[in-house]
Amino acid sequence: MHLVLTDAVLADGNWLDVLDLAAKAKEKINVVVVSPRADIGLYVEVMNHGAFDFITEYFTVSEVVYVIRNAMDNALQARTKPTLVPSPLRPLRSATPESPLDESP
Repeated sequence: MHLVLTDAVLADGNWLDVLDLAAKAKEKINVVVVSPRADIGLYVEVMNHGAFDFITEYFTVSEVVYVIRNAMDNALQARTKPTLVPSPLRPLRSATPESPLDESP
């Protein structure tokens, strides 16, 4: 499972560069962007670009644990999603006065 926590502003780029790299990865990578301030405009932009979540630097331990746990669960579900296998075909019963559909065979 892959999870990246990135600061919104980096010395050599920004959160959008990290999201672009994550989108190119072979496996799903959830990216959580951390910002020094609560900025609703930045939050909307980050989420619209595909980040898993957005938190401010003033988070509590329980908040960051919650976000990380959700991101890891999401990544695990994406990797273990069951493949649907068609069931064998059975002949359909028709409703007749002698054999209504709501009765067991």
